[in-house]
This record gives sequence, structure tokens and C-alpha cells, in this order.
Amino acid sequence: MFLSPIFIPAIDGPFWYLGKFTQTIWHNSTLIASFPFCILLFKKTFDWFESQKTSDYYALIALSFLILLIKPSFLFCYVPALPIYSFWKERVFSTEVRNSLFLSLGIFFLILIEKFLIFSWDPMIEELYTEGEISQVVINPFYVWLSLSEQPFFDFVSSIPLILMYLILWRKKAFESQYFTFSLLLLFFAFFIYAVFAESGYRELHANFYWQIPVALFLTHLSILIAVAKSYFKSPGKVSIQIKVMIFIYLIQVGFGLAYWLRIFTGLTLS
Repeated sequence: MFLSPIFIPAIDGPFWYLGKFTQTIWHNSTLIASFPFCILLFKKTFDWFESQKTSDYYALIALSFLILLIKPSFLFCYVPALPIYSFWKERVFSTEVRNSLFLSLGIFFLILIEKFLIFSWDPMIEELYTEGEISQVVINPFYVWLSLSEQPFFDFVSSIPLILMYLILWRKKAFESQYFTFSLLLLFFAFFIYAVFAESGYRELHANFYWQIPVALFLTHLSILIAVAKSYFKSPGKVSIQIKVMIFIYLIQVGFGLAYWLRIFTGLTLS
């Protein structure tokens, strides 16, 4: 909940949020509302992988529909990641891969319907905005992020130090965790969508294609904590250098997360 990017005042100045990628989203109530259902969807996906039960598959459909109604952002990365991960795991076009593809296509179709309702169906849009102000989904690589970030490379690296260090220290062993592998794939598509897609018109810089990133970051960090904890309990009492480094970085990110949260009470909500 409090894991946050690393901030360096000499580089970031007074802005601790714009241009970075964080799972601390205290100001976005719709994403907060969808968060538990996104976590359940992630967990239920693995339940279905293991059981292949129809009831678990229906649970995926139900949770996806709930997320779509609340805030569909997480589904933007879940739709491409699910069949790709399933095919990577199965190595053949199995029943699981086929059903994953059907689910993703069904969710994608519902997203298109919701896009139509938001961007085209509302008759008040033309009454309130001129033709140039009306928002549409466009392909505009890196435009929104680079408009918000003054130090893109530092903002990116300082947003994912725990993930980078886990990949460096665990290397290939990191991908022995199915949770981590799937969550990292989700995170890749989360970043990709934010980097490529944008809106035109009055919502041009609202960054509405950002909101899958906090959930994907949370799931990736959570999967790392699970993997590191399992590594420790294999030989309890012996804390390896790897684990000490991960704890150190984790505590730094939590410290900055608490500091950012406290800034809200000083009136710096949007910084």
C-alpha cells in the first residue's frame, strides 16, 4: 500500500508524483474501488490454471465484468497478457490457451462497447465541447509521459528499483515464480499501453491510459515479496545478502511512500 518510487529533491524538485510510476493512488477513488477485484482476478486466474474448472472460468468472467463497470484500466493489460502467458506456459494451443483467448476477446469486445458509450454515445459532449475539444483515443507514443516527466530515465528507474534488483539478484530463478512471470508480463503491457495510446481534445493530458500501471506494479511487487519470503523460509534463520539487499530497498520505498502520503496533509496533493 505504501510502496513508492524513490525521490531525490535535487533531481525531482518539488514534484514527487508527475512523470513517475507508483502504486500509491490516494486521489483516484475509482481505481481504489477496482483494486480488490483486480487482485482477485489475478489470484483466480491461477486457480483456474490449476483446476481448469468451469466455475473458476466463470469467476474470471464475473470479476472482469465487475472491473469493467468500475474502472476498466487493468483489463487493458490483462487482455493481451492472459493468452500470451497461457501459451508460453502450455507451449501448445491447448484447451486452456483457447479458453484464455476466448475470454480476452470477449473482454476486448466489451471494452470497445464501453469506449463507444464514453466517447461517442453521450449527446451532451457535442453541446459542451467544440469539435477540436472532443476526446478520441489516438496513437501518440510517449506524448503524455514526456509532457509530465522532466527526467524520463530517472523517473522510470526510480519507480521500479525493487523489480530491477530482484531481476539482477535472482536472474533466471526469478521466472520460476509463476506469479512474478505473469505479473511482469502484465506490467510490460501496462507500460506499453501508457506509452503508445493517448487521448485527444480536452482530456489530452489527463493520462487516462495510466491507471493499469498501479495495479500491475502492486501485483509485481507482491509476487516478489512472496518469492523472497519463500526463499527465506527454505532456510530460516539465515538471511542471505540477496534478501538483505531486497529488504533494504523495500524499506526505502516504503519510507518514501509514507513521506508522500504525509505530503497530502500539507496541501501538496497533486505534486
